[in-house]
Amino acid sequence: MPFRKKANLLSVVTVTAFFSLSAFLILISYRQQLELAETSELARLKGIASTLALQVNGNIHRDLIEEYGPIDAITSNEFDPRYQAIHMLLKKAQDANMIESTIYTMVYSEEMEKFCFGVTSSDTPFWKHAYRGFPDVLLKKYDSGGIINVYTDENGMWLSAFSPIKASDGSTVAILQVDQRFESFIDKAKKGVWKNIAIPLIIAALVTILILFFIRSIQIQRNKLDEMRLELDSLRRELIANVSHDLRTPLASIQGYLETILLKKDKIEPEKLDQYLAISLKNTEKLKTLVDDLFQYSKLESGAIKPKKEPFSLQELCADVVASSKVTAAEKDIKIVSELPQDLPLAYGDIGMIDRVLQNLISNAIKFSDSNDVIHLLLTKEGECLKCVVKDSGPGIDQDELDKVFERFHTKTTGSQQGTGLGLAIVKSVLEAHGSEFSLTSAKNRGTTFSFSLPIFKG
Repeated sequence: MPFRKKANLLSVVTVTAFFSLSAFLILISYRQQLELAETSELARLKGIASTLALQVNGNIHRDLIEEYGPIDAITSNEFDPRYQAIHMLLKKAQDANMIESTIYTMVYSEEMEKFCFGVTSSDTPFWKHAYRGFPDVLLKKYDSGGIINVYTDENGMWLSAFSPIKASDGSTVAILQVDQRFESFIDKAKKGVWKNIAIPLIIAALVTILILFFIRSIQIQRNKLDEMRLELDSLRRELIANVSHDLRTPLASIQGYLETILLKKDKIEPEKLDQYLAISLKNTEKLKTLVDDLFQYSKLESGAIKPKKEPFSLQELCADVVASSKVTAAEKDIKIVSELPQDLPLAYGDIGMIDRVLQNLISNAIKFSDSNDVIHLLLTKEGECLKCVVKDSGPGIDQDELDKVFERFHTKTTGSQQGTGLGLAIVKSVLEAHGSEFSLTSAKNRGTTFSFSLPIFKG
């Protein structure tokens, strides 16, 4: 069977299994969360009932029951101030806890074998009405209280909790019951549960979509791999072309001058001979620099070179780089101005690598600056770091080129010069290896500023 057909069959089976498992797990989760919501609501009702029962004066409640014997003997909540006090306690609790049903007390009559209502939170009392279809647990736990899971009586379906009201002698004189209509509770609980399972449902849908497009994803990945191979081939060809170009120019110059010397050595004046040899040597140095840059960048990119960090004076290193660069700068009538405070603490990094960074930055600034331009090298302490800034007043870099200058072999001409395209790529790799923050800003005809930071050595 072809791979694609096998994959399609596998995706169908996987989707079906995933849907079945998801539906089963969601159903279980739905039921568990409803049960948890019911348990939580019963605990809430139990807490309300227990708290209120403790607040009711059992002696007063017993006196009311004994004093007003007949049914409907209390027809108004204002009839007796003792009744009214308990009524207001229950009413405030009902409002504060947002209980929809009436909160009430009940007394068990052994003679009639029934419960009779006592004080309620209702504005209309139903004094001593008989409650004959009561759940058995009310009588079994008359002295201790408890909860009543979903049950049905002549008045509807309920969740309830009750707690005993004790007299001063410790005897149970009544129970206080708090109800929640089950239909109202379950509607709210279902809405809450659906909100909770909405995210799993969305995730299940997303995973299903991913599975349905499984085969397509594999094909897309294959296409991307093919594109990456083509891109790598293109980069390889570009690399060879760029290196060939950068090598060919100085080689051609060296070859030309050496051929001239060999063919006309007897006719060349000593001054001219020295000049030709100096130019050949300069181009040889360019070749050496390019080859060194290639090896350095290759090792940095592959991770073969790791910073050997140690404490060192960044101020002294900057001063050395400036001193070694002033001759080259003077040849172009460029001035290097440095501000290097003497009281700065030691930096922590690889001194050799940071020296290469500074050499490349100053070299770039000189190369792309014109006569009478000024290069500034500033060193400051900022928090727990030393910040180094190299700023020139040259022609600057176009904004659309800023993100490209760190790319290897990016050789766009700036001003009157063109670089090999490796200098800033090496700078970036070295600073990234140090975990250093760096930035490059530039504006056309307003110069370029490069800054980087190194941590202060803490001993």
